[in-house]
Amino acid sequence: TNDKWQTYIKTNFDLKGLKLFSGSSCEYMQACDLIIAASGTVTLEAVILDIPIIACYKLNKISYSLAKVLIKLKYFSLPNILADKKVIPEFIQDQVNTDNLYLESIKFLNNQDLVFNTLDNFVELKKLLHPYGSIKKAAKIIIDDMN
Repeated sequence: TNDKWQTYIKTNFDLKGLKLFSGSSCEYMQACDLIIAASGTVTLEAVILDIPIIACYKLNKISYSLAKVLIKLKYFSLPNILADKKVIPEFIQDQVNTDNLYLESIKFLNNQDLVFNTLDNFVELKKLLHPYGSIKKAAKIIIDDMN
């Protein structure tokens, strides 16, 4: 947040346990033990930063119905598509609700083994993202998965 907003927020809200940041999204993310985010490039940022993440995505019903027919992917988040396995939890459409997100979050916050296993998967995934040929590799994986 910028200085004006930080002053306003600090003056008007109780911030127990919360931190305010001004800067890049990486700074925000590095302050987290777990991230819940809409699926997109942020999921790969979390992998690179070694921060467990839960991906969720909700489309309008017509778009989702069309996408289901036209696009045949096992996964919708970039880490899972690239790894061709479940590396991070995904919730889509009606699965995106507070109960599911809470229960999945608690698993990560209370289970260090789950966090370590996730981070081990991140190591393997980062090898795929190596700068030499990573775009070509990613495109091939996505195209192969769609066929």
